[in-house]
Amino acid sequence: MIGIDATGVYGDTFGIHNYVGRLVERVLPAAQDQRFTIYCRRSVPGSFRDLHPGVDFRVAPFRKRKICEQVWLPFQLWDSGLSVFHATYGCPVYCPVPLVLTVHDLFVKRYPERYPAWWRAYAQVAIERPASQAAAIVTPSDATRRDVIELLEVSPEKVTTIPLGVDQERFRPLPQEDIDEVRERYGLPDRFFLHVGGFSPVKNTVRIVEAFAQVCREKELSDVCLVFAGKKSWRHSETVEAAQRHGIEDRVIFTGYFPDEDLAALYCAAELFIYPSIIEGFGLPILEAFACDTPVVTSNCTALPEVAGDAAVQIDPESTEMLAENLIRLARQPDERTALAARGRERVQDFTWERMAKKHLEVYQSVSSLLVWKGGTL
Repeated sequence: MIGIDATGVYGDTFGIHNYVGRLVERVLPAAQDQRFTIYCRRSVPGSFRDLHPGVDFRVAPFRKRKICEQVWLPFQLWDSGLSVFHATYGCPVYCPVPLVLTVHDLFVKRYPERYPAWWRAYAQVAIERPASQAAAIVTPSDATRRDVIELLEVSPEKVTTIPLGVDQERFRPLPQEDIDEVRERYGLPDRFFLHVGGFSPVKNTVRIVEAFAQVCREKELSDVCLVFAGKKSWRHSETVEAAQRHGIEDRVIFTGYFPDEDLAALYCAAELFIYPSIIEGFGLPILEAFACDTPVVTSNCTALPEVAGDAAVQIDPESTEMLAENLIRLARQPDERTALAARGRERVQDFTWERMAKKHLEVYQSVSSLLVWKGGTL
C-alpha cells in the first residue's frame, strides 16, 4: 500500500501544492492494481473521488498544513501497513514507513540569509534531516538534484529527477471572446506584461518594477502596463513601494489571488510573461505561459534553463538593464514575440503530468522491490 501526503491540496492551492494535486489525480487511475492511502486536509478534494476503487482517504481536522504534517501524520503512519509513504513537501518528524521524499528546492540551505529563523528550522527538521533516511528522493529538476547531492550529502543513486507537467486541456490558446471577457471582468488593460508566482525576494519582483520603469520612459510604449497576479503575501509591500518610488503606480496592477479557472485567459491576454527569478527549483508558470502561446522572458540560472530551453529569452536575473532592454525590444517586435510563442508551443509538449505520474510510480515500485529484496514485509 502506498501513502501520499496530499494535505497541501486545500482551498486556494498554488505553486508546489498544484504538483501534489496533479500527482494524485494521475497516479490513482494509472495504478488500479495498487492500493493507496491519501492523506487530506479538512475534506477530500472533489477531483480525487472516483479515480480508484482501492483508496482509503484519511482527513485531518486541522487548517494549518504544517500541523497536519508534523502532528497528525505521525499518528496516522504508526501501524499503517504502508509499504511506501510519499512526503510531497516536508517529512513528518516521526516516519516509521519507508520514505519517498520530494525536495522541491534547497534555497533555504544554499541562501539561509534570505529566510527567517523559523523557516530554516523547519527545513532542517522536515527536509534536510529526513533526506539521509529516505529510501528515495524525487526532485523536479537536475539543478535541485545537484543541490540535494551536494548540500545534503546523499548518494546520487538515491535521487531521481522527475520534471513537472502542464495540463494542456486547461492551459491553451483561448477564443478571443473568452480572453476579452476576463480582461473586462478584472479591468485589465489592452497591453500588459505579466508576472505570476508570488513576491518573495527570490521572485525578483522589485527588479521587474525597476526594469519596467525604463519601459515607461519609452513614449511609443506608453500604453503598456505591468500586472502582478498572485496573493499579496510575504514581501508584497516592497514591490508596491518600488512602483511608488518610480512614480509608475498607475501602470502597475496587483490583482491579488487570481482564480485557477481564469488563469489561462490571463496568460493569453498578456503580451509577455516575465519570470526572472533569482533561484527556482523548477518554474511551472513558464510551461503554463508556453501552453497559452505567451512569449516568455526568464532567468539563465538554476532550474529555469532546463524548463525554458531555447523557447524563451534568458537574462541575468541580477541585471536590471538586461531585463529592461529585452522588455523594450520585445514590446517593439511582434514578429519576435510570435516566433517565441511558436517555440514555446513546441517545447511544452515535453512536459506532461501523465509522464510525471508514471515516473513516480516507478520510484514507488523500486522502493517496494528493494524491501522485498532485503526481506522486508509489504
